[in-house]
Amino acid sequence: RRLALERAVLLRYTRRVRAAASRILRLALSEGPDDDALAARLADALGGAGHPRAQHDVLDARAEAAFTRFDTRAAAAHIRAAAEVAFRRLGDVDAAWHRLAPLALGARAALEQLRDLAREASQEARFADLRVRHARSAEGVKAAAAWEDAARAYETADDPAKAFEAMLRAYAHDLDDDARLGEVDRLGRALGAHGRLAQVYERILRDHPMDAAWERAVTLRLAGVLEVAGGAGEALRHCLRAAELSPPETWLVKRIAALALTSRQEETAFAALEGQALESPTHDAARVDALGLLAELTGRAEDLEVALERLFAATLDRAAAERLLRRRARLLSETLHRPAEAAPLFARLAAMTGDAADQRAQLAALTAAGAHDARVALLARLAEASRGEARLEHLRALARAWEEDLANRWEAIDAWERVLAVRAGDPAAEAALLRLRASG
Repeated sequence: RRLALERAVLLRYTRRVRAAASRILRLALSEGPDDDALAARLADALGGAGHPRAQHDVLDARAEAAFTRFDTRAAAAHIRAAAEVAFRRLGDVDAAWHRLAPLALGARAALEQLRDLAREASQEARFADLRVRHARSAEGVKAAAAWEDAARAYETADDPAKAFEAMLRAYAHDLDDDARLGEVDRLGRALGAHGRLAQVYERILRDHPMDAAWERAVTLRLAGVLEVAGGAGEALRHCLRAAELSPPETWLVKRIAALALTSRQEETAFAALEGQALESPTHDAARVDALGLLAELTGRAEDLEVALERLFAATLDRAAAERLLRRRARLLSETLHRPAEAAPLFARLAAMTGDAADQRAQLAALTAAGAHDARVALLARLAEASRGEARLEHLRALARAWEEDLANRWEAIDAWERVLAVRAGDPAAEAALLRLRASG
């Protein structure tokens, strides 16, 4: 037997010895591993000598002999090798497929080999159908993986409807799998199955327990589907729910604003975000910022001013009160151009904080409002309460106010003299006094 096998190798498995060598090979392979090693040499030699059909037959024989010895691992390896020869050397896709398909469910290597075969031979739909059969006979993680494989193969085979359905089934095995849900969303949108997607998301929200972060993510997906389907009002409702679950980011506020304008529900959107700000602990700055941005995008500055007043009245937190008061004062001064109303707010803020910036803002508001008497009175108080350079600056500003705003020559002279009392030889004070005395 050994001599016959060696002769078959040397003769490169010619037609004359093929039948005899095959019979001897089957006998030899059933005897033991030494003969199997010899058969491996024979298979390699046949492949190298350009006899892929004979090499394929030898590999099939090796697989049969391995099964006879109950060596299933070796048998699977020989079958995979025979399939590789059938596909790569003989171009016989079906022969390769029929060898690999029975192994694919239980052997990962065979499954990957079959996947490569499907991709290279344009057999993705066939592979997808096989994975569907695997999924229906499996459970848990294995079933989900098979459905996902099928979905991806169907998509490659240009069958989006089957791809969507298969991915839905994969996702159904784990409703907390955000990656698969994202694929469901992508495939459903590509298919235009917005109604079906909306049903999926509504069912998840209704029936599946979840934390706030996951609920927010699903709610935003539902809003996106509804928006594409033309339901701006419903999309807005779900975006507002997402904003309620956690402070909205800038992009979400912009989306809420766009949906509100499209559905003509600006008042509803503003009221919802205001309510969320009122209910948040210490009137969360992020929620107030969101309300401010929405007001800016929808042209509701007047409503924002009223809302800030309500928020200020409701807060018990000092830091939040300062923040809200400053925001309202700036809104009145810079956006609504009502400096006369802003000035007392800045005064209150300055009294709370003692911040020089708030004092300057109050002075600017008084100037813009034309409230010169009030500005002079404030400057006089600031000058009395200040020391050093700050006192000097307030005295100079007071002197200019008397001279330029109120045109009171005598008070202006008195104020400039006070500047000189603090800093002798001050150039601005000396020039002003020279000018004022000469004008008398």
